[in-house]
Amino acid sequence: MKKIYACFFLLACLPPTYATQGGNFGAGLRLGTHFGFDFKYRLNTRNAIGFALGWGSSNFGNRYGYSDGQCYDANFYDSHRSYCNGIRFDYYNRYGQYGYSSFHLHADYLIHNYNVIKASFPMPLYYGPGVQYEYLRYYSAWLAVRGTIGLDFMPPNIPFDFFVELTPVFWFLPGPLLDMYGGVGARYWF
Repeated sequence: MKKIYACFFLLACLPPTYATQGGNFGAGLRLGTHFGFDFKYRLNTRNAIGFALGWGSSNFGNRYGYSDGQCYDANFYDSHRSYCNGIRFDYYNRYGQYGYSSFHLHADYLIHNYNVIKASFPMPLYYGPGVQYEYLRYYSAWLAVRGTIGLDFMPPNIPFDFFVELTPVFWFLPGPLLDMYGGVGARYWF
């Protein structure tokens, strides 16, 4: 984590000649349901394509109301192997946490509205549809449609923007499930 902070610090120290919001491609980091890389490509001032890849621990099994600690119990494990990822007792020690370790990838078509929030610098509300893919270790691959709504903070004279977003997700493969994701992050604009 210290290396990530150091990279952001070094990018922030670039000379002012690079400090513009005029670039069309932004790359950065996101925190939230998943930790990973976030990218945005501006098609024009109003429309953009956003995409991200990340890693995390999703607890899809919690929709059944179980507690992850129950996997330590041999009787519970024997009757709920898929919930416990098929790994008895030592899952916490091997992966640092319970739940399903996952790889995450999504892409959104985003529309920016600059008229909702009036501020001294651009602060557009953005929204749009997208698709999401997740591979859950020891479980399966999942595919979903999503709808993102977020707020982008674009301070003048620095090459960064900062965002916060919420995303309802409808998983249709392998089965129907409604979920909610969220995230915050920052991007450097080239």
